[in-house]
Amino acid sequence: MNKRLPDPDVLLDMLRTIKPTATPTSQEVHEWWDKTALPLLRSQALSELHRNDEFLPRIIGFMKDGTMGVVNVSEATGGNWGNLASKDATAFIHKIAAMVPGTMASVFCVEAWSLRANAKDELDRQSDKYPNLGDHPDRSEVVMFQMMHYDPDSNTMMQLVTMIEVLKVLGAKRSRAMWQHTKLADEVVTTDPHSGKDGYTMTGRFIFGDPENPG
Repeated sequence: MNKRLPDPDVLLDMLRTIKPTATPTSQEVHEWWDKTALPLLRSQALSELHRNDEFLPRIIGFMKDGTMGVVNVSEATGGNWGNLASKDATAFIHKIAAMVPGTMASVFCVEAWSLRANAKDELDRQSDKYPNLGDHPDRSEVVMFQMMHYDPDSNTMMQLVTMIEVLKVLGAKRSRAMWQHTKLADEVVTTDPHSGKDGYTMTGRFIFGDPENPG
């Protein structure tokens, strides 16, 4: 007998009422992220960078039965992803998706500009001189994977953020032949915002921007 799926509207209304408490990521979830999810995400990002020279924003749902679901954020927001309203909507869906029954984790994936320092007071954004983060001389290009795992038994939400620098061959003319030489850095920076540390001080602090809307 097929199990009847819950009405989507009823499920959404139910999920809206859940107010999970942020908690540090468990060792079990961290190992799943490092050994199972992250290698798949890294491989997919590099494949798309080789084929398209870009990695479009998306939310990926990893289900406990091994299946996956993908929401193309650019398409879901009518091609307007990057403004405040679209980012707020994406954050809401990201969190809700993590709490859908049967979900192992919800992962937001995006290509972005990154400005990094070892402490907050070391960040030199220079907004007046470089209104667009993509023009900042110290910025780097990264793929970012933000994972949320919901534990219904304790009503807690775990979160990890991984960033990997994108290394592209630059030139006056971009071409598919050049895209094939794009690499992802060996260094993988993963932080746990709820680890009890002060923000990202464990592995550096970051400012982000969207490559298509880098302000």
